[in-house]
Amino acid sequence: MLKKRVIVSTLILIPSILASAMGFTALSLVDRIPPGVEVGFFEAGGLNRTDFTTALENFYDSVVDEGVIKLDVNGNLYSIGYRDIELKIDASETYRKIVENSLPGTVIDLSRSYFLNRSRQIKPVFLFNMEKLLSRLRDIANKEEKKPRDARILLKNGRISKVGEVIGLKLDPEKVAEYIIQKLEEKFEPSIEITVSEGNGLVRVLPERTAQDFEGIEDIIAEYRTTVREKDLKSAQIAANALNGALVLPEDREANNGQNRFSFNERITRPGHKLGVSDNGYRQVASTLYAALLLSDIETGSIKKVVDTVWRDYISPGLNILAGEYSSDLTFRNTLGHPVAILAEIKGNELTVRIAGKKDPDIKSVELKIDIDQEYEPSVMYIEDPALKPGEQKLLSPGRKGLEISVYKIVTRKTQGTEQLLLYRQKYKAVDAVVKTGPNIKSPAKLK
Repeated sequence: MLKKRVIVSTLILIPSILASAMGFTALSLVDRIPPGVEVGFFEAGGLNRTDFTTALENFYDSVVDEGVIKLDVNGNLYSIGYRDIELKIDASETYRKIVENSLPGTVIDLSRSYFLNRSRQIKPVFLFNMEKLLSRLRDIANKEEKKPRDARILLKNGRISKVGEVIGLKLDPEKVAEYIIQKLEEKFEPSIEITVSEGNGLVRVLPERTAQDFEGIEDIIAEYRTTVREKDLKSAQIAANALNGALVLPEDREANNGQNRFSFNERITRPGHKLGVSDNGYRQVASTLYAALLLSDIETGSIKKVVDTVWRDYISPGLNILAGEYSSDLTFRNTLGHPVAILAEIKGNELTVRIAGKKDPDIKSVELKIDIDQEYEPSVMYIEDPALKPGEQKLLSPGRKGLEISVYKIVTRKTQGTEQLLLYRQKYKAVDAVVKTGPNIKSPAKLK
């Protein structure tokens, strides 16, 4: 009976002793680190809090002084020193981490630390200036940014040529910073080397337009030419440059950024130019584009314009329109089954606007015919000028005749011959002539 009591007492006593040992160990951690604890490359076992803090900071000072983050971005190497971002070891926080990692241990864990001298790795806690790290990464991002380039369509020696798109790349400073912190936390070393890729901070920037968008564009299906006056060349060149390369997808195809509709004013303002006020350069480019559209297979009803009430002699009557102004625009929808592109250029003083698409093999030729149905002579407005001699006259403005015109589209097909279609009729008002006359003339003679 005595033997059994001893055994039972012993079984009860062993857990009690171990529990007491665990409590004593947990309490002792406040002043001394258990054996076998390592902080990175630093052996911390047996040190009290004060000695640990001083020794850890001294140990890592040289590491921080010489420490560097090496970044490989697109094959270009960059270095960010630990001191550049004010990186340092937080010894107090690291000590608290040691305590937290040791207190929850089981009796067996503690026994292993004390009696078996097993090592335990604790990662050091460090501090740094995030804004300085981000600032350095933004500088690198600016150097490494590669802007995307849209696919383009060109005209070379009268033939359509296509240039494929280029995908852009940019650095995401926040994402790279997050990855750097992760690597430092995994293993704090004198230097870390990081190849920046799409997974840790390199971002692909897709172009707005790809070569696939140009599928179906094979030929020039319409073109129109006008001559630009010297005084209108500057604004006409701005408008031509803005139009050149515009892509308009079929109206039944889903498109980003409204690419299945066209607005002259939107193309003008897209590069940052402002709309004009009665700008003949803008108007002439818009009118030349309008004429080219009439020559194409795009349904005339899908072309919306603002009629000019006065004929401008930079283009045939019936074709000049108002656009490039806040209240006046030229728009159209692509009613064809394939994309179309607008190609515009000025060589010398000659403006050419072309519509590129897929030519109907049955069409032999298309032309516009302008018939003047009626003319109206302008009135004459006389202005008395005392500087002139009595009876003397001086023409200030010749005025312009009023017109009633009809615009036809003549299409010749290989299989059906020639067809003449009336597109519309238009009326232009006459513009008064202005004449200066000398004084005391009651009834001025008719200007010759």
